[in-house]
Amino acid sequence: MRIHDQGLVLRRTPYGEASLVVQFFTRGQGVLGVLARGIRGRKRPERAALAGFHDLDLWAGRRAPAALATLTGVEIARPRHRLGRDGRATAAAQVIQEVLVRLLPPGDPHHRLFQYTAAALDRLDAGAEALALLGWWQGWALRELGFGWRLDACAGCGGPVTGGYFSVRRAQGVCPACGAPYRERLVPLSPALEQAMARLEWPGAFDILSPGERSRLFGIGSAGLSRFGGRRLSAPVWFGRSAGLDPHTLQRLIGERP
Repeated sequence: MRIHDQGLVLRRTPYGEASLVVQFFTRGQGVLGVLARGIRGRKRPERAALAGFHDLDLWAGRRAPAALATLTGVEIARPRHRLGRDGRATAAAQVIQEVLVRLLPPGDPHHRLFQYTAAALDRLDAGAEALALLGWWQGWALRELGFGWRLDACAGCGGPVTGGYFSVRRAQGVCPACGAPYRERLVPLSPALEQAMARLEWPGAFDILSPGERSRLFGIGSAGLSRFGGRRLSAPVWFGRSAGLDPHTLQRLIGERP
């Protein structure tokens, strides 16, 4: 069976003395594991292609449906060299990689999520502000995985949420009256943050957010993805610290001590 697809590298694991097992997020087949034989043993063009955050054209062969595919060729279709030279952008891309590795089962295509992920990496490569960018991508990932948030009605009374709070546990907004007794456990929703979460547009909905509001949005997305996966993800915690995420927000949403 021959495979030709477009993909993004998610994880590289050494195999034997000179090979790699590479996990790709592909446009047509979802997460795909491929054995790259001899890729570490000598200088080859394929080695450079697998080292970055590029869009790749890849070719592979598989003897049986359940067998691990073997890489037969790979080329860079869309390079993102600048992304790998920016530490903050690299850390953001690693958050994206961990989310996809942990939460997507093999062989389950998510065409729109692939499109959003490629767009997010393009914007990181172009110098987009990483904290706001991750807030946008995490929101879309939650929606595509069927675990998006609701802001159209209060989780308590069903009324308008405006000027209220957000419950990570319920993944839903809470109105001021219902949320006031539990405000220590909820995230305050400013009008700008509520608008950004409702629209999830780039860049318009995020240009109006302050650094603190961007931190809260990132924390909400990280917590939601961790809950969806059944355990805390490690890359968002590390990125949150490096990005200056408010320690109390980090403690409340992701479960880390400040």
